[in-house]
Amino acid sequence: MKIGILTQPLNANYGGVLQNYALQKILQRYGHNPLTINKMRVRKETLIKKFGKFVIRLLHSRYEHSYLTWKTRDKLVANIHSFISENITITPRIFTKEEFLKVIEQENCDAYIVGSDQCWRPIYSPDILNYFLDFCRDSKVRKIAYATSFGTDKWEFSPILTDSARNLIKNFDAISVREYSALNLCKSHLNADAEWVLDPTMLLDADDYSIFIRDKSKIGVTEYFLEDTELSKLLEKNILDKLKIDRVVKNHQSTMLKRFDSLKNYQAISVEEWLSNIANASYVITDSFHGVVFSIIFNTPFMVSLNTIRGNTRIESLLKDFNLEECIFNPDKDFKMPVFDWDRINRHRANRQKHSLAFLKSALEK
Repeated sequence: MKIGILTQPLNANYGGVLQNYALQKILQRYGHNPLTINKMRVRKETLIKKFGKFVIRLLHSRYEHSYLTWKTRDKLVANIHSFISENITITPRIFTKEEFLKVIEQENCDAYIVGSDQCWRPIYSPDILNYFLDFCRDSKVRKIAYATSFGTDKWEFSPILTDSARNLIKNFDAISVREYSALNLCKSHLNADAEWVLDPTMLLDADDYSIFIRDKSKIGVTEYFLEDTELSKLLEKNILDKLKIDRVVKNHQSTMLKRFDSLKNYQAISVEEWLSNIANASYVITDSFHGVVFSIIFNTPFMVSLNTIRGNTRIESLLKDFNLEECIFNPDKDFKMPVFDWDRINRHRANRQKHSLAFLKSALEK
């Protein structure tokens, strides 16, 4: 079957890119022809807005990367875009409703899969009802949600949006979610039953990602924090003191730029390097869901600084599933590094993987 995948816009998000890669790889193994519908957020940048950004960059010694033009920001993530173009089957970028509907008509897919990532979170998904397949009225086209996430255990839909989503989800042939709490959200607000499955990245094994891993020598502590907070700084200090090392490999570039500094200093590392830095680390410290996921996949010890800005539900659900809650850093308790029983962890992942793959295969065969 030709399968269209709708997920969060693929751009500078390592986890988002890799979950899409993994889902496509699994679908290809099943003999299908997956295609990611490259739906982007609308980019409105008038001359006045561009000039305003220029003035801010000129007047401030440090500024967020959001004050760069979209064209410049694309250059900063060129390494990630290269991975996408080389490893993911994807449509050209889609910015408007007209472009989206035209691609849908041209591709004429036999099935659609929504997921993974936070596709069902209104603040993140452009035209969120598209992620409930509002454009597809053909009953012959299979409609599947795989590991779709609300990103939170709180209901964030408006009453009108809830009614629309409730009506559209009735047309799905199979529904699965990534977080355990999403089972209740689906049932309580959408009157829909769902299954709890693994994020697509965990459907593949460490060996499947080995083609992207560079030199396999250990590199010490890898740090991947999406938010620079006092809690993350304290976790880093505790880990370095405990391990008696002072080297930290940063698995990202700063989003704060210095005036007149070369943009090369802020270019995002490649997906291959990002994976290698986790696989080769002696320890990972992170506040990222996929930072945790790949630490588990590569059997790399890790600790987590919770991130209230981006939401903790997905991390807490994952750690509870694997009985790894002790990996959450608690500054109010005496610092203690967790012990990892990788045999137990790998067995559990294999069992969850078997169940998740069975759901996906069944959803496609009905």
